[in-house]
Amino acid sequence: MRVPESVITEIRERVDLVELVGGYVALKRSGRNYFGLCPFHPEKTGSFSVNPERRIYHCFGCGVTGDAISFLREHDHLSFPEALHHLAERVGIDLTQYEGGSRGHEEFDLLYRAHALATRLFREVLGSPEGQAARDEIGRRRLSDETVATYRLGASPNTWDRLLKAAQSDGISADVLSRAGLAIRKENGTGFYDRFRARLMFPIEVAGQKVVGFGGRVLGEGEPKYLNSPESPLFQKRRTLYGFPQAQDAIRRSREAILVEGYTDVLALANAGIDGSLASLGTAFTAEHATYLARSCDRVIVLFDGDDAGRQAAQKSAAPLLAAGLDVRVVFLPAGEDPDSAIRGEGPDRFRKRLESGQTVVDALLGEEAFESSAGRERAVRRVLETIEPLEDPLRARVYLEELSSRVGLPVTLLEEQLRQLSAKETSARRREAALPGTPGMPGTSAKPEPAARVTAAELVPLPVIDRTFLGVLVHDETLGESLLERFGEDTFAHPITRRIVARAGEILAQGDSIQIQRLLDAFAGDTVVTELIGALCVSGQFGAHLDRIANDCGTRLERRELEREMQEVMQEMRKAKASGDLNRMREFGQRKIELKRGIESLLGPPRVFE
Repeated sequence: MRVPESVITEIRERVDLVELVGGYVALKRSGRNYFGLCPFHPEKTGSFSVNPERRIYHCFGCGVTGDAISFLREHDHLSFPEALHHLAERVGIDLTQYEGGSRGHEEFDLLYRAHALATRLFREVLGSPEGQAARDEIGRRRLSDETVATYRLGASPNTWDRLLKAAQSDGISADVLSRAGLAIRKENGTGFYDRFRARLMFPIEVAGQKVVGFGGRVLGEGEPKYLNSPESPLFQKRRTLYGFPQAQDAIRRSREAILVEGYTDVLALANAGIDGSLASLGTAFTAEHATYLARSCDRVIVLFDGDDAGRQAAQKSAAPLLAAGLDVRVVFLPAGEDPDSAIRGEGPDRFRKRLESGQTVVDALLGEEAFESSAGRERAVRRVLETIEPLEDPLRARVYLEELSSRVGLPVTLLEEQLRQLSAKETSARRREAALPGTPGMPGTSAKPEPAARVTAAELVPLPVIDRTFLGVLVHDETLGESLLERFGEDTFAHPITRRIVARAGEILAQGDSIQIQRLLDAFAGDTVVTELIGALCVSGQFGAHLDRIANDCGTRLERRELEREMQEVMQEMRKAKASGDLNRMREFGQRKIELKRGIESLLGPPRVFE
């Protein structure tokens, strides 16, 4: 059976949102809220607010809004069941009785179990006589026991079915191992065999120290030299960075990350006490990688080999990093060197200085080629333009163009025109690609994104103060909000956003449910205009003290506004009756005018607290 809504609500209510978010973001109390740098977009001044009473976070910079579950889903790339179970464990709520009805969650659990089993087996083999070759390789790289333990290195046995047999003993089928990417079906279809054999194993972890895949380096002769897990429901290469869970604390402290080329580069830096390194996994560094990193740091040092392949990889990595708003520095190692050999040769302290002296993206991509020949200069300039083309911020783009102009002596206006032409070409190519039929969605995501709510011209008009006050009461106090809803419906308001929220809240109330924040957010999922407004109201300090008085004054003013609106209509009808000489209608409307005037005067009072 599915987890009941009441249990989900209890989990949300038990979670200390400040404590949860504070594990990722440094929060400082200010009034009733806590503020810090937003983990979902780069910023210098903290605009991310957490309201512990309403259990809601909201960023005034990027508009993101949500609760504990949505925070983990967005920040740690978890599914709803994964986030829910993580929080349930955190607050001591047992969900095992509900697991049988969720095929999706049951599948994830099996895949995680398979990877945990493989990790244990590979660690056991590493410490056994079978693991001597892997230990020799670790010794050759001078990796400390601490580094080996931190990254949970292991060794896969030189057999065809050791993992299969271990899984069978643990109640995990061969089919599950195959779906996890840990076993391969035989060509004749009669069974399976272990994917990884006789390799030094690098577990690939995500948040929560969960292993989702492996990389394996061959021990001795054999191809391929490195073998990676295939993609699975747990593991998508374009979203995963090797070493990030181990490096995330250091990255958040220093606001700086070091991007390297592979597993052993990450280990070499960590082994030398240089924290904050990570690597992409057998694929190009993607925009999703960059967005993920931008939540935790401000600067990325790209540390690659100085050969042609390394320089090409640096360019491909720099583009999405710049587009994500990050400051990027590039360090190329001398020919024939990798981080391990460079650290051994010059020592950790000198290597740190090498990292600190990284080049700007413009200088790194121009390289020596830009100053060797006219043809080389043209190629180098185009490399830089291709890298800064994705930038959406015109100011940042202009800064890089001016730097490029100063290096190569070309006018900024010429470079701007070349960039415009390149952008037009890239936009056209993206449109053609988007128009291709049957383009599959990424694993683990919907092939079709949620449709964005269209914003009308009327919605661009700022909300009146009375509207904001009404909605603020609605999201801050269920009892007071429901009392207002019983008196005033969507027809009371003119602004389309207010009408939408009031109408939906009224429907929730009519169904016998209470007006909880999460119900409203769920009801407007995909409507960022509304969810951002709800989030801003939730963390607003305007609705702290004297909320009952604010609600009462709001209701009084709305009632008075209704009477004034009717008064205008009555006056208009009186003028029509006078023009037509209809004395009876004039007397009738005159009497109504007197009643309305008395009603309006009875509602006059001291200045309202929300004005």
